[in-house]
Amino acid sequence: MSQFLAWFAKSPLAAFSRVLAAGVLGWVLMNSGDLNLHPALALSLASSLPILIAWLNPADTRYGKNSK
Repeated sequence: MSQFLAWFAKSPLAAFSRVLAAGVLGWVLMNSGDLNLHPALALSLASSLPILIAWLNPADTRYGKNSK
């Protein structure tokens, strides 16, 4: 698991997947009429996803507990 987390912290492909997931989440939140979210709130939640994922990953030294 630690090898995956290290790869996920450093790989350009993983960075692309985090941004893609944020875009998909933003689209889902914008098109979900049942949640009644303001568009600015939906987009801010989705755009914070890549940074939140990086912060939760202990192998990513840019943020969180293991940062310098």
